[in-house]
Amino acid sequence: MKDAYKDLQDELAGTAEQQGNERRKANSSRMFARMFGLGFDEAKAKLRQAYAGLADIEIKTGHKKTGLFGWGKGKDIYSSILSVYPDLIDANGKFNTSLAETIINTRKMSDEDKAALQNMIDLAEQAEAAYEELNSYMTDIFGELGSSMTDALVSAFANGSNAAEDFYDSVSDMLEALAKQMIYSVTLAPLIEEAQKKMMDVMQNDAMSDEQKVWGLDWHS
Repeated sequence: MKDAYKDLQDELAGTAEQQGNERRKANSSRMFARMFGLGFDEAKAKLRQAYAGLADIEIKTGHKKTGLFGWGKGKDIYSSILSVYPDLIDANGKFNTSLAETIINTRKMSDEDKAALQNMIDLAEQAEAAYEELNSYMTDIFGELGSSMTDALVSAFANGSNAAEDFYDSVSDMLEALAKQMIYSVTLAPLIEEAQKKMMDVMQNDAMSDEQKVWGLDWHS
């Protein structure tokens, strides 16, 4: 699972060349905006730099006329896929596989870009399959705690953070709850179960009056 997530993150982040190109584009656009008093979307620029590999994929967004009086064949206009679909990456940095599949089936792009996007989709599906397998395994062993442990691992892989710290932050509350459950099941649960059984036996005894049923329960014990 770790390998699958790393491969996906590497593809989304892009090569050093792609990252450099996005930085230069952002700096140029920022300078142009300042010179002419135009707005500049800093958040979108940071998103494209963080996911330069994905941002390098372009889709057709329009068509313009060319030649004298616009009588030429014209030219398709292409834009970065992240500029058109910034929600391909959610607030937690997760790649939206479903949206990517819709784009690849409905939008025009070069064969090279289509192959790159399909590779990201494949990697995301591999990572998801690995997650489901590990989560099922951990949950079978540890119950709800296992699911929290798996999510902590995924968060560490996706964000490049310290897995041990994520384990502590995400699982400590669950461990505390688990300890309480263990204490309850060992000490109080058998007593409560015994009291409930005794109460049901008395209450279902049709030979006793309501008053006898009340007095028949030894509440002190």
